[in-house]
This record gives sequence, C-alpha cells and structure tokens, in this order.
Amino acid sequence: MSVERALRDIAEVARSRGMQVEGGGERLLVKHTGLPLSVVVEKTGAGGFRVELRVGEGLGEAIDEALAQGEDPREEIEEALDELVRIVDYAVQRLTREGLQVKRETREAIMDAYEALEERLEES
Repeated sequence: MSVERALRDIAEVARSRGMQVEGGGERLLVKHTGLPLSVVVEKTGAGGFRVELRVGEGLGEAIDEALAQGEDPREEIEEALDELVRIVDYAVQRLTREGLQVKRETREAIMDAYEALEERLEES
C-alpha cells in the first residue's frame, strides 16, 4: 500500500488538467486557477481519507466581475465544477485502490456554488 504514490498520482492528474497543487505528506490542496474553487484530499483521524470539494471566499465577487464585463459566468462555473469533480472522482478511486476508506464530499459545495451564481444572476 503506497499512500504517498497515490497522492503523487492525484497531484499529477490535477496539474495535467491545469490546476495548482499545494501540500504534501497526507494532505493535498488542488486549486482551480480562475475561480475560488478547490479540492482537499486529507487523511482523517480514523486512518482513511476525505476528498472534499470546497467553495472559497470570493466566488460571488468573481461572478460579479464576469457579469460586469458582459460575460455569462454560468458556463465557466459549470466547467470548473465538472473538472474538479473529475479530480475528486479520480482521487476517490485511486485511494480506494490502496485499500483505504474514503469519504467523498461534493454535494454541499456544488449547491453553494450554484446558489451564489443564482443570487448574483437575480441581482443583475
């Protein structure tokens, strides 16, 4: 079982898809380069891993900026979420192959991102 190799593989895949990767050891942070969206892969106290999609501060402002420039931010957000969910899926599969228990958390962040998008679109 090589957790280190699995994390390196996850980081490689994320970088190959244009994401910024930080961390090491038993925690990775995969950041989208254009929006405050990220994936966190980290060891839990129970010896398993959690792979979580997160919405960072500033998503509303990024949406406002796109709207101010006459752009529709919906497509960019959908593409970013799709790409990050693919990374989440890969991370879960890769860690599971190592025999680890993995908790996948994406639903809340996806709902938060779409809620922020809808709020901003209604205001504009």
